[in-house]
Amino acid sequence: MKVILAIHPGYDSAPLTQALSQLALRGAVVEVVSVIEPVTVSAPFSFGAVNVPSNVLTQIEESTNAAAQRVAERISGATTWVPCGDPAMEINARAEATGADLIITGSERKGLFGSLFMGSVTRGLALHGKSSLFLVKQGGADLSTMVFATDMSDYSKKCWESFIAHAPGCLRKLHVTTTVDVSAPNYGWLFPNMADFISIPDPNVEKMVAQQRNMFPESSLPGVEVIHEVVMSDAQDGLATAADERGAGALIVGGQGHTWADRVFIGSVALHHTMHGETNLWLLRP
Repeated sequence: MKVILAIHPGYDSAPLTQALSQLALRGAVVEVVSVIEPVTVSAPFSFGAVNVPSNVLTQIEESTNAAAQRVAERISGATTWVPCGDPAMEINARAEATGADLIITGSERKGLFGSLFMGSVTRGLALHGKSSLFLVKQGGADLSTMVFATDMSDYSKKCWESFIAHAPGCLRKLHVTTTVDVSAPNYGWLFPNMADFISIPDPNVEKMVAQQRNMFPESSLPGVEVIHEVVMSDAQDGLATAADERGAGALIVGGQGHTWADRVFIGSVALHHTMHGETNLWLLRP
């Protein structure tokens, strides 16, 4: 299994190395990637061109290389790669060129501005990457319990197969969770309350759980307690609550939606948890 550990030289990489160690991915070959970002200096036109001193550029390059090397020394057999350019583009390109199965990197919850304009690195990796992505949002979280979110689609089945092929060695309990929202759509105060006009029947939960067991059998993960369940809530808030209530160290979701636009970019549920989620997020791209 090829893993890229993408670090930022200016931030603490300990949560990333801890997550990698705890996941205990079988046969993982790790490459530590840290990107040297181009330095640009703006100045009024009348001042002419502004040149960054060569010693500053040299120091940036040396510190970035040193940061990657320090991290690699803590991981058995790890190598480093330190390119120069846009971080998201370089990391995605490296992952594609080397056939990486998983990219592990850090992510912080976005505020109001960040929700509208996601950080370029997180956005680039989540929206445009082709490899699965593990976003470390909670350093030190116990990854022995996870929540696998599924809508029981064919794509979700492919995600399951991808996950069990590289299942983390730390996993002891997995909640296979489907959310169902039976509340009427709310279009805001300008529109009538749709609950007065439509009624969505409650689903046959037993039938859904039986379907889950058939699609995502416990036998696929020997030694792991697999719990199949249906949660009556929307997929965004409901999954976050489910992960929190079950003490899950990571939420696992498919990296694409179902519409044409979603498949080009990213599913709305995955996008929501990428931007707003507080739980470690595993985006699967089978």
